[in-house]
Amino acid sequence: MGSWYHGTHVRAAFVPIRAVIVALAASYFASTGCAAPAPKTPVGMSDNVPERRRAAPLAEPSRVVWPDFAAARAWPEAAPASVALAHRRDGTLIHVRVEPSGLAAYRELATEAGMPEGARVVAWHEAAGGALLGGYLLEKRGGNWLAQELDGRGALVPGDHAGCVRCHDMAPTDHLFGLRSAPPPAPAQGGESIDPQRR
Repeated sequence: MGSWYHGTHVRAAFVPIRAVIVALAASYFASTGCAAPAPKTPVGMSDNVPERRRAAPLAEPSRVVWPDFAAARAWPEAAPASVALAHRRDGTLIHVRVEPSGLAAYRELATEAGMPEGARVVAWHEAAGGALLGGYLLEKRGGNWLAQELDGRGALVPGDHAGCVRCHDMAPTDHLFGLRSAPPPAPAQGGESIDPQRR
């Protein structure tokens, strides 16, 4: 028969074991049926992550109408309109108009005779039906030519137009291509090599 002394020690030894069992049982039930249900997306709502709002596109700065737009549309035409070969290749017609003070010099352009200081030349681009598509303005200041682009409403198009000047650097007369050469005469009829009018 055991003594009360040994019995007390045996019961005391079981106390920590019971505590461990109780803690394990509690954690088990908390992770299974006793745990709170996971939140669900309400009916009719999406559980996708919302996209960030896209930044609104920057508004294009308003263009300023060239003050001499209306006057330049009425400048005298240096030559009959011709089909564009550089800026557009869709049948667009080019109307080269020169400010009246420089018209005579433009028509007499030569290697040794250029345009006067302050001369202004604009090449209007028009559709076959007559609608204005835009234009390119060249102005001589301090012996140098400056270029500007105009839209169909006569407003100045912002940007670097140095490329226009580089192209006109290849022109034969004072950065201007001048009047186009007349087309070659038609060959004489009947196989003749000499034009009857020049016999």
